[in-house]
Amino acid sequence: MKKKKIVFFDTWVSGLRFVDILAEILYKDFEIIFLSINKFHDKYLPVDQRKRNNFVYSKRINNNIYYKKIVDIEEYNYSLIAFFQKEKPDIGLTISIHNLEQRWFNCACQMFHVPCVFIMHGIKGNSTDAKLRFNFNFLYLTKRFIFYNLLFYYFKKEFSLNIQKQQSIFSEWKELMFSHQKYKFHPIDPYNVKYEIGFVTDNSDIDHFKRTYSTLNTCKFIEIGPMDLLKIENEMNKYSYKKEFVLFIGQPEGETISNKDYLENLMFFKKYFEKKGVSMKYKPHPLEIRNLRLNKIKLIGLDILNEDISATLSKTTLVIGYFSTLLLTCIKLNYPVVSLILKGVPHPKSFLNKPNSFVYNNINEFKNNFDYYTVVNRFGYKGDKDGLLSDLLIKELKNIPLK
Repeated sequence: MKKKKIVFFDTWVSGLRFVDILAEILYKDFEIIFLSINKFHDKYLPVDQRKRNNFVYSKRINNNIYYKKIVDIEEYNYSLIAFFQKEKPDIGLTISIHNLEQRWFNCACQMFHVPCVFIMHGIKGNSTDAKLRFNFNFLYLTKRFIFYNLLFYYFKKEFSLNIQKQQSIFSEWKELMFSHQKYKFHPIDPYNVKYEIGFVTDNSDIDHFKRTYSTLNTCKFIEIGPMDLLKIENEMNKYSYKKEFVLFIGQPEGETISNKDYLENLMFFKKYFEKKGVSMKYKPHPLEIRNLRLNKIKLIGLDILNEDISATLSKTTLVIGYFSTLLLTCIKLNYPVVSLILKGVPHPKSFLNKPNSFVYNNINEFKNNFDYYTVVNRFGYKGDKDGLLSDLLIKELKNIPLK
């Protein structure tokens, strides 16, 4: 029986770190292509990030592992229509839905009657009141402006005969350029976003998408938990588990908390655990790698860990951070997890209803209520054996009827 052909679409090849997790599950049952706009996107990245991204691409282009091929939109003359005409995929799949490039891909899927599926690689949740803090410099803003204007041009060119889509695309362009804070959490105009299935990290995500994307009223939503759970669990088998240090999980700079407050909180936790006789180490978020804030974190005296997250967790006694998918993954693996609430970003039930999850509004609340020794003696790494991600993905994707 012929395998269904899935095309994974993402902005850049760095998306492979998420997509590989899915491809490893699916490649025996499906033929997989990874498509990105990497070469176009790369032109507008900072130099060090571009080099790292190009290294990933050069390493992977001839070592596809789970993919029939890894391709770039440049090979199709910057045309998704040309890609669909040549490759004839049966299912389109993305790991986010809100960016202009993902909406372009979604429109192409609709044009060719290809069912489109998204699998969230993070948590959205009910973040209605969240205020993002951006620290954009002029060079970044200029590159961003050029990138989205060129992308808008390619998008508009693809749908030159469809006035309704053009109007929707223009609405998105305005939102990207002038209302980015609203756009980031709650798009002003969800227009014609259409997906057959939405695999989400948490049930609160379902509420978010139904509320903010009225066009997803026919989408079938399925909760599958954190995407990286399976990968981390498999890799944890390489290590013997021992409790050595407390781990603070980093947050991208500029997101909902000022650098001043962020660094003050880190300093407090470092001193707090030193008094308990245990060290605290810092695991940066992937978007933090080239971040100037890391230099200040080093000055505080925190060790910054850039090793594989599984290797880090194999030595972790307690996890601390803010609302994130990785914290939810650690909760599912039975680590004791302390999370601080950010203003406007309430924690979902998956954080609040677990005995190994400790949620606090502020530092003082933590200081007055948290008992370190009792908690770390009670909880520690334990594999999550649900198998929910792999079983549901294969079953649901196989059941999608071809159009």
